[in-house]
Amino acid sequence: MSRSLVLVDSDLDALGALASDLRARGLVVTVADGLDGALERVHSSAPDALVVADALAAKLSDADLGGVPYFVLAQEGQVASGDRTLNRDADAIARRLLALPPKRASVAAERGDFRGDLRQVSVVDLFQLLGMNRRTGLLSFSTPSGVGEVRLIDGEIADAAYRRLEGEKAVVRLLGETEGTFAFGTTAPTSMRRIQAPMSSLVMEGLRQVDEVKRRRADVCNEHDALMASEEPGEDAADADLRVLSALATPRTLSELLDDVPLPDLDVLETTQKLMARGAVRRITRGAERATLADPEHAAVLGAIVARLGRPGFPGVRVVVAAPLPELTPVMHALRRLAEAGTPTETVPAAPVPHVLATLRVGESAELELVGLPLLEAYAPLWALTLAGAAVLIRLDSAPNKVLDHACDAAEVPIYDAAVGGSPDPADPTQMAQVIRMALESVSGRK
Repeated sequence: MSRSLVLVDSDLDALGALASDLRARGLVVTVADGLDGALERVHSSAPDALVVADALAAKLSDADLGGVPYFVLAQEGQVASGDRTLNRDADAIARRLLALPPKRASVAAERGDFRGDLRQVSVVDLFQLLGMNRRTGLLSFSTPSGVGEVRLIDGEIADAAYRRLEGEKAVVRLLGETEGTFAFGTTAPTSMRRIQAPMSSLVMEGLRQVDEVKRRRADVCNEHDALMASEEPGEDAADADLRVLSALATPRTLSELLDDVPLPDLDVLETTQKLMARGAVRRITRGAERATLADPEHAAVLGAIVARLGRPGFPGVRVVVAAPLPELTPVMHALRRLAEAGTPTETVPAAPVPHVLATLRVGESAELELVGLPLLEAYAPLWALTLAGAAVLIRLDSAPNKVLDHACDAAEVPIYDAAVGGSPDPADPTQMAQVIRMALESVSGRK
C-alpha cells in the first residue's frame, strides 16, 4: 500500500532531489519549503507522516499535527539516532514509512458529524458504517469529476445526486470513485424518496455494474473517439434504443452519452454495443479530440489569407459549407471542437435553412464565419442571401447540383469540392480543419 508524506526543507535543491528519489520508490510526496506551508498541507490532506529537515525541527514542539507522526532528517554527514530521526537516504526513509502501522480512518459513524478522504475510506465502507448505525443525514462528496450527495434515512439510501445524475445511477457512479473527500452531517429525514432498494442489495448490484461497465467501456470505444447515430429510431424501437439513438443524433463521446441518457450505465453500454453491431451507431475515430485549424507557425499566414478574402460592403469573412442536411450536424460538431472556434449564440433553426455553424479566430485578429447550407432545393431561393459576399463555398456532397452551381456563379463565389479525391468524414475535427485550410488556400490567389 502506498504511503504519503509531507517533506519540508528550506534547501530547495536538496528538497527536490530527495522528493524525486522518494517518489521513485512509490511514495506520494508533497513538498514545502517552510513549516507554515507544511502544516497547511498536513491539515488538508492528512498524510501518513511529516518529514522535516533538522533545521526546522525545533519549531515542531508547539505545532498541532492532528495526530500525524513526524520524523526529523539528520543533517548531511550525520548519522540518525533515535526513533524520530532519519538519515537522508531514500531507501531508509521509504522502509521506515512503510513500516508504520496502518492509519485508521477517523470515522465515528455511531454519532456526530465527520469528514474524510476517499483514499482512506471507500464509498462502500461509508455506506456500510452508516447503514449499520442506522444514521439519518446527508453524505456529501467532492471528487475530481464533480460533487454529489446521498441522503440517508435510518441507514438506508433514500436519494442521491452526482453531477447531473440522480437516483440509483448516481449511487453506482459514486461507488466507482476512489479519490476525493466526503463529509456527513446529521439532518432531519427527507420527504423525497426516489430509491427504494435496500442498501445491501443496492451496493452489491452497484459494485457488479461498476466492474462490468469498466470492461464494456473499453470494448465500445476510447475517450478520443465519438459516437453518432447512422439511422433514425423506428416507430417500434425499444425505449433504450430510442433514447440512445436520439442522444446520438449529435455526435457525443461515450462519457457524454452515459451522462445524457437517464438509464443505468450498463444498459446504455449494452444497447450501444447492439446498435453498433447492426450498423445503427458508428464510431468516429478521433471525433472527440480537440484539433487546430493551423499550428502556430502557419496561423499567421492563414490569418493573412483570411484578411485578404474580405469583400467590400460585407462584414467579416464568410465561408459556406454545403452538404445534405444530415451531414451538417456532424460538421457543426467537428468545427466546434477546433481550438479556434467560438460557439454561436444562435440556436440551430428547426427548418433546413442556412445557419451559422461556428466562428473561428484565425491568427491574431482575423475572424472566419462558417455557415451551413442544407442542400434542399425547396429552399434554394434562400441560398443567394447566404452566398452573397462569401469567400468560398465548400461542397461536401459529390453529387452534381446544377442549382447550387448556378447560384454560386450568380454570386461570383468559387466552389471548393472537398469530395474530390475522397470524401472527408464530416464529424472528424482534423479532417474538417484540413478541408477549410485547403479551401482558403485554393482561393487566396484570386484576391
